[in-house]
Amino acid sequence: NMLLMVTTLLFIGLSVLPAEARRVVAVALFLFSFLFIAMEFVWGEQGRLREDRRYVHAKKHSGSMASALAATVGSLVALIVSSKYLVSSAMTIATLYRIDPEVIGLTLVAVGTSLPELATSILAGLGRDDKLLVGNLQGSNILNLCLMGSLIVLFSDGLGSVHSLSLVYLFFFTGAFFGLVEYFRGRAIPRVFGV
Repeated sequence: NMLLMVTTLLFIGLSVLPAEARRVVAVALFLFSFLFIAMEFVWGEQGRLREDRRYVHAKKHSGSMASALAATVGSLVALIVSSKYLVSSAMTIATLYRIDPEVIGLTLVAVGTSLPELATSILAGLGRDDKLLVGNLQGSNILNLCLMGSLIVLFSDGLGSVHSLSLVYLFFFTGAFFGLVEYFRGRAIPRVFGV
């Protein structure tokens, strides 16, 4: 939880720091993204060996490895093809209606690229798998901020003209999420906050 807050603050720093300091922070975030992936594997393995062992054994495995592999490959192909059409369609809409590309990026493309994470979160919520739900939310945001934010800074002229209101929203919602999780630690967060 604290890791998400620190990552958010570093990402916001990318848009306000001087050019030299910005590159240093971007390289640090880029390297940290790979460390974070390795940490996720270690944490997942520790969880599997400790607390999730009974849960995994309680579940009945259905289907073969071949069918699971085919479904995974099919999903990846569909994801790649659909993302290509999503981005090109968004560019066409932006050009056709003379909409600022940042608005398109913050709405259509953001929703489209987040649909797999949204589907995972919905299924985890319906299955009452709180660890997967929170882990997916935190992990995907940390990785997006570290990897994508650093690549934008390293291979372009910085973050471009990021609207300051976007950064305020980012900080506010991350802070609200952090505060709720910390305040209600060990208890159920009331549904009104979800609404």
